[in-house]
Amino acid sequence: MFWGITWGRGGHAAVPALLAGLAVAGAPFPTLAVDGLPQLAQLSTESTTFAIPAQPLPTALLQFSEASGGELVFDAGLAEGKQAPALNGTYAPGDALALLLSGSGLTYRVAESGAVTLVAVTAGGDPETVKLDTIVVTTATRAPRPAAAIPGSVIVIDRAQIEQQLAISKDPTDLLAKYVPGYAGSNQGISGASETFRGRSVQVLVDGASRNTPLRDVSRIISLIDLNQIDRIEVVSGASSMYGNGATGGIVNFITKEATDGKPTVAVSAGLRAFTADIGDSLAPDASISLSGDAGFLDYFASLSGDLSNELYDGGGTRVPDDPLIGQGAFGNSESYNAFAKLGRSFGPRRIEISAELTRFDQEPDYFTDYTTDPVSVDYDNPYTGRNIYEDSNYESIQFTDDEFALGDLSIKVFRNDIEKRFSDVPLSAANFAVYYSGNPGDPISDDGQTRF
Repeated sequence: MFWGITWGRGGHAAVPALLAGLAVAGAPFPTLAVDGLPQLAQLSTESTTFAIPAQPLPTALLQFSEASGGELVFDAGLAEGKQAPALNGTYAPGDALALLLSGSGLTYRVAESGAVTLVAVTAGGDPETVKLDTIVVTTATRAPRPAAAIPGSVIVIDRAQIEQQLAISKDPTDLLAKYVPGYAGSNQGISGASETFRGRSVQVLVDGASRNTPLRDVSRIISLIDLNQIDRIEVVSGASSMYGNGATGGIVNFITKEATDGKPTVAVSAGLRAFTADIGDSLAPDASISLSGDAGFLDYFASLSGDLSNELYDGGGTRVPDDPLIGQGAFGNSESYNAFAKLGRSFGPRRIEISAELTRFDQEPDYFTDYTTDPVSVDYDNPYTGRNIYEDSNYESIQFTDDEFALGDLSIKVFRNDIEKRFSDVPLSAANFAVYYSGNPGDPISDDGQTRF
């Protein structure tokens, strides 16, 4: 069980998101400083070689930013649903950006202030300025800060991108690997032990409250977060100790949905997944329902989801072991449930918000894993005899904010994490040479070797 308190005060609420520091034909645009905040990084004026395939425009713009060596902040909703052509060759960054925007009905324009903004082209061919939504990043400091005020790169994955990923996979690590450069890909398990950000560990937050365990670095966190309750994901690269241990690579903050205005809104979704290698034994149904609204004196959001998984297979049709990483477990032959509720009430500039989440996971492996093969494989001659793998965790928080506090914006948050996990049983072998001795020579391996905390 872990308790934590965070608080913060900020003098700047938010500024409009800007595209700054682009370069056209070797002539850099002037960078922009807003309200005394730091300037965004400027792209190189030198020509750059690009190899970007034809794909959705938001993804292409992210790859353009990475290849050009500069930071590009844009409203994903403005580019959503648009396609970018392939870009292969050596171009000045401004020319490359113009090519990516060709045919999208979008272009860019430099204002007299030096700001670079995305604009939509009207029917008459004249550009129409489009205001970008405010982007506020809450992960780099304890108080909300605009993206321009955060040193290093900031990536925001919005709800539209989350919904696209849900049609393919419910695992948040697959989503991060797709949209966050430098984030290691999923290992097809529930453990993030091999999932790193730029080769280093990450700090995982939900609404600014840490999910990392302070006494033991357990990485079985991200894959058990329910994307159905998430509105956006904010990723800030760079080491930080602001929220405790674990953020040598960066911070990943999952922001939950807010209540909708007016009458109650109900959303229901259901899905059925299977692997072509064995459709019957790999069927995996899932369902979720959410309720959101505003009763006047109280606004609310609640969601409930469940997911059942059977056998898993890789791209070659080979069954994936139920415990591919020693003792960590995976999604095969498992069931998981998640319940979340958030209640809030505003008093003019002040607001109080209470949230609670229950996470349940239970896996019953069929066989032990053979760690002597490459890659590891299912040991069909060795049925699993250990106890089930499970997660039984509760998270609660209460937050108070005051936008008219005497010293600036005030935010106080108290949270409680009650975490219980049990890992897989791993027999004595060349891969696992350390086990608990029971004291009985006839049965030397103790049940205490199956870690639980």
